[in-house]
Amino acid sequence: MQAYCMKCRAKREMKDAKAITMKNGKPATQGVCPVCGTKMFRIQKKKRNYFFDNILPSEEEYQKLVERFGEAGTKDRLEGLSLYKKSKGKRYKDDYATVLAWERREEMRGGQRGAYRGSSRQLRPRETYTRPEDY
Repeated sequence: MQAYCMKCRAKREMKDAKAITMKNGKPATQGVCPVCGTKMFRIQKKKRNYFFDNILPSEEEYQKLVERFGEAGTKDRLEGLSLYKKSKGKRYKDDYATVLAWERREEMRGGQRGAYRGSSRQLRPRETYTRPEDY
């Protein structure tokens, strides 16, 4: 693997390269410059598991959601969050907490998605606004 040697001021192939994990969880490679013997260090990109395009729960959070809502329910909720974030341009600090907050809000509304909390309007039965011969 190539890395930049600060002493030689050039990119060189790293000697005795070994993979390490930094304190913040990012992967890195540490080795020695083959020319001058100076320590070399290369930070790599952290592998991320995205669900859809813009949802990033950790593996633990995903498993908690699956335990609570099942596999299909979890994917449905994450897809809804993804579509909402894309269409409205919203950003959340924690997608897991957002899914739980949305579920809690839905339970408070009595299972009616998108209904206003204080709304007393209920859908009337179809018979009240259509003629009997229409159906």
